[in-house]
Amino acid sequence: MTDFDADELKKLSPERRLKVLKELEEKSRKEIEEARKLMVESEREIEIKEEIERDMPIPQLASVDIDSLFTSEEKEIFKAKRFVSDRRSENEGGAPAGKGAEGKTLEDIEFRRRRGALEEVLDKDNLQRSMDEAQHQTQYTAKLEGMKDRVYQLQTMAETEPARFMKYESKYKEELEMIKNDWERMDQKYKTAGESLHEEASMSKQIDKLLHWYAR
Repeated sequence: MTDFDADELKKLSPERRLKVLKELEEKSRKEIEEARKLMVESEREIEIKEEIERDMPIPQLASVDIDSLFTSEEKEIFKAKRFVSDRRSENEGGAPAGKGAEGKTLEDIEFRRRRGALEEVLDKDNLQRSMDEAQHQTQYTAKLEGMKDRVYQLQTMAETEPARFMKYESKYKEELEMIKNDWERMDQKYKTAGESLHEEASMSKQIDKLLHWYAR
């Protein structure tokens, strides 16, 4: 399973469900790290470009290590257009070309390319954030369903196999108290976020009823 589906996850056993969720979490973590690295790289490239445009006349671009600014193909195009333009101006008796139409066009192309790369990374980051939120909700739902399933199992045991239920009193009582504490923590967390757990009263009542078996 490469993508998460809440309905499909509910059908899995708790063990399999947990394994799938951990795999999804690891995959998302790696994708986020790669996107952040690319974002930092793109921001640095834009900073270099802006520094050059602000502090250096266009003819001086010939002395810049353009390998850090362009791909191999773009570098060759830049060299050809830059130096042909300069030589043409010198042969005509004028000064080397300044920020002419060709230089401006190349700058515009490069700027659009860099900006497009950054916007793409930002879009991916926003998409990843939405995926993280959806995955978090899926994990919450999966944990909630697992807790409800376990309480139902213990309730069924108490009703159909009371002797067994009482035999392992210490083990089951401890488990029920842990479930109750987890439930209350999740309830508080989602209430703070403006949400509430479904079937809260019913779930708490079931847990208290089972704990009451041991208080007789």
